[in-house]
Amino acid sequence: MSLKDTNDTLRPLAYRVNDAAKVIGLGRSTLYEMMKEGTLRFVKRGNRRLIPADALMALLGQQDCAA
Repeated sequence: MSLKDTNDTLRPLAYRVNDAAKVIGLGRSTLYEMMKEGTLRFVKRGNRRLIPADALMALLGQQDCAA
């Protein structure tokens, strides 16, 4: 994964929980539960939890597709 998107702007390396919820389309409580269960990788710095962008991509790759 590149740090730059097609418009030459920087992509975030990690997201705060609120931002990750918006990006991935899940609720904050769902993300917190997944972090607690160990199914979503995160980094804790002080009181802040940061979810790496590649952890979100991996999560999307693990989801079953229903069509």
